[in-house]
Amino acid sequence: MLYAGYLLGDIFEKISINKLAAFIGSLISIGLMCYAVAKTQNYVNLHLFQMENPGIFMVTSILGSLGIILLSYAVQIHAHWLAFIGRYSLGIMIIHYMPLRIMEYAGKLSFMATSSSYLAVFLTLLITLGCCGGIIFVINKKFFLTVS
Repeated sequence: MLYAGYLLGDIFEKISINKLAAFIGSLISIGLMCYAVAKTQNYVNLHLFQMENPGIFMVTSILGSLGIILLSYAVQIHAHWLAFIGRYSLGIMIIHYMPLRIMEYAGKLSFMATSSSYLAVFLTLLITLGCCGGIIFVINKKFFLTVS
């Protein structure tokens, strides 16, 4: 998935695209990803390398990568947020599942809060990003940890 994201980023660097079109494309791509995840409820555990349907996993992963790349291109005005996420992406990836299981608990909380699986997937994404970003922000400010 990292390589697919790299290739997609490389392709989008070479073509010129309107920022509004990029934003609409990101919404469509992320919307399709959320629809596929909510509709199939495909089980994936990357720690154990278990997944119900690898095809659905690949499609949703590529749609997610495409959506993030297009969204990043569309919101270049807010580059400081993109730089923050990029600088601490490894920490966010580690925190969101391994030690704190934020993504798992956010998903459970979201599915308890709403009966709509689409809204639950979206809420899971928002809660996970908010918690991980907040933890990284506090660690950076309070403990003076820097990542170079």
